[in-house]
Amino acid sequence: TDTFTVAHDSALTPSDGLAIEFWVQASGILEYIPEVTILNKQGYSVSTTFTSLTATIGGTSLSGTINADGATWNFVVIAWDGSDVKLYIDDTEVDSKSLTTISYGTDDLVVGNGFIGLIDELAIYSSALNSTTISSHYAKSNGGYDYCYASNLTGGSETPSNFTIEGLDLGIGVLTVGF
Repeated sequence: TDTFTVAHDSALTPSDGLAIEFWVQASGILEYIPEVTILNKQGYSVSTTFTSLTATIGGTSLSGTINADGATWNFVVIAWDGSDVKLYIDDTEVDSKSLTTISYGTDDLVVGNGFIGLIDELAIYSSALNSTTISSHYAKSNGGYDYCYASNLTGGSETPSNFTIEGLDLGIGVLTVGF
């Protein structure tokens, strides 16, 4: 498996709110592999053991179920608003808990360490996304549109950084990361 690393930046450690959003297509081979990391940074991480997805934010763990057949995409959002953290899978809130603070480190963000499958449209926000925005992003993506783009622009991005990395060999596919 290959790993993609994003150097530490204060934009990755917001204090008032956080949202992590991405699409994931997990390989069925994960059934035979212990827990693997989708993304990790001190303060937050997302991992999977076959069909169980766990998001740990500020030491608080949330869990839900994803499809790991190697063909189905799941839309995952973790949203922390300074008082609660929520996990959404495919536009449905599947877990939530109270959380008032996150302690971050200065380590790099690591994406894909041990994960076998595809990751797409990874976005990290400095505020929580509400359920209306999450639904909108889910609908746009299912309609073939990148939720990172403003609807009134042609090919322009409303996000501060917009890039895609393709071609990292995961043994069975391509890791695609977009901000």
